[in-house]
Amino acid sequence: MLELLDACEGDQSGGFIESQEILLLRQNVLLGCTQDSENNQDRQYFEILHRAIVGATVKVWESEEHSVEQASVYTEWIFDRIASALWAAASRNPKANRELALQLFSGTASTCSSERRFGVKSEEKRFMKP
Repeated sequence: MLELLDACEGDQSGGFIESQEILLLRQNVLLGCTQDSENNQDRQYFEILHRAIVGATVKVWESEEHSVEQASVYTEWIFDRIASALWAAASRNPKANRELALQLFSGTASTCSSERRFGVKSEEKRFMKP
């Protein structure tokens, strides 16, 4: 996911213009999250998507190649365009998936949100490597 975001062109507002590839990724995630089914493949899809969200977000904040501003823009896009669809999809399905939704949300939020929660945007406040 991070590689696809890096391939997007920047815009004048400090954001970026979605490339065809990132647009297709977003559309496929939305499509996958809107399917109404209750099988284990859904749970696996949600878990894989969750790992991609966390992995991309942590990577961009750990990376010396990305500015704090760029990491903030990427994190906002990931949360708004990908993670929110995942959380909504997991929470609207049967009880087992509601529990998964809570796990996904809390896991993503605790792993990724310390910079956004406090609004701290300085080079010294990046996520620490384990």
